[in-house]
Amino acid sequence: MSAEPGGGAAPAVLWRWDSEWPADTAEFCPTPPYRHLLLSGTYRLREDQPADTPPEECQRDGRLHLLDCGRRRELQRLDTAAVLDVKWSPAPVSGRPLVAAADARGRLLLFRLTDAETGPRLEPVASRAVAEPGRLALALEWCSPAVGPARLAVSDSSGAVTVLQLAEDGRELNVLWTNVCHGHEAWTCGFKHSDGNVVYTGGDDLLFRGYDIRLDPACPVFTNRSHEAGVTSVQSDYLTEHTLRTGSYDEHLYVWDDRAMRRPLERAPLPGGVWRIKRHPHRADHVLTACMYGGSHVTDAAGAVVASFLEHKSIVYGADWCRLDGGGGGEEKVDRTPATDGLTTGAAGDAAGDGGDVVNGDGDTERHRVCSSGDTSVAVTCSFYDHLLCLWEI
Repeated sequence: MSAEPGGGAAPAVLWRWDSEWPADTAEFCPTPPYRHLLLSGTYRLREDQPADTPPEECQRDGRLHLLDCGRRRELQRLDTAAVLDVKWSPAPVSGRPLVAAADARGRLLLFRLTDAETGPRLEPVASRAVAEPGRLALALEWCSPAVGPARLAVSDSSGAVTVLQLAEDGRELNVLWTNVCHGHEAWTCGFKHSDGNVVYTGGDDLLFRGYDIRLDPACPVFTNRSHEAGVTSVQSDYLTEHTLRTGSYDEHLYVWDDRAMRRPLERAPLPGGVWRIKRHPHRADHVLTACMYGGSHVTDAAGAVVASFLEHKSIVYGADWCRLDGGGGGEEKVDRTPATDGLTTGAAGDAAGDGGDVVNGDGDTERHRVCSSGDTSVAVTCSFYDHLLCLWEI
């Protein structure tokens, strides 16, 4: 870890968890009263395959891990194909939180969070192929619930991006639009926060593009060539209108005004490829980044680093903010006592952990404080070959 510039306190590790297989994504549930829950995905290439197996024929396994950050334990694990991305629905669908996963078989998987007698559980509700056989689904994003029906965008390793709309009951995915947007892998995709018809895409061909799915897919709204390597992440700022951020293998964070896409407003250097960008849910001056071999960094709105988390010794792919705030009252809590040395691991349902309290049916504890209160915030990051997930506070 490193201290904040100007002598600020270093990020404090709250929990280290061993995912057993390489971890590449981690996302907090945004829906009360489940915001203490975290979903992580893993990706493992089978070792018993011949060395000359073509990439499109390689077998990749994965797991989804539902974690309780109040008791610091695993609640559930689901075996799947390798998981490349997971995202929770920004609002409940038919009264329940949903979470989507993109997997190595080119599928979009949909799960509903339910309340079982033993605690929260994920149950599968839908699956849809979104890529050709042998291709991987790479990234996904939900559109804002404020702009209409629930939609998802999914990118794949052929360079295509698909937009799907979810039926009202949350059990059927219908394709609205699909297009080959890039000549190589489409590493990232996302929606304009205020318009579910505008989709942003980024690819290994160095191109950053915008599309209006109501128009001819052969005619992007814009094509930008400012990145010096593959475009790996994009996020439309949901608190600052017209602001976009992109990341790239070129080790820069770009800030854009979507009304003037010829050149970025800012091009800020970061120590590693910017694989994931997460705007703080409440603070305009905190943007979380997963920078692959360069660790994880929190920047201000313009891209200047204000804090760094360097606990990981492998590629950092996953990063997210906990969405609890100081107004949470008696809602769910996250254990913010410092982590002990070593890793926590354990099968689903085991009370493994360093210092977890018993949590009641509302996810509450007697001594745990809410996640983001005052000037502090809690983030999660995960890394690949060392299969390490860290919960930390700044």
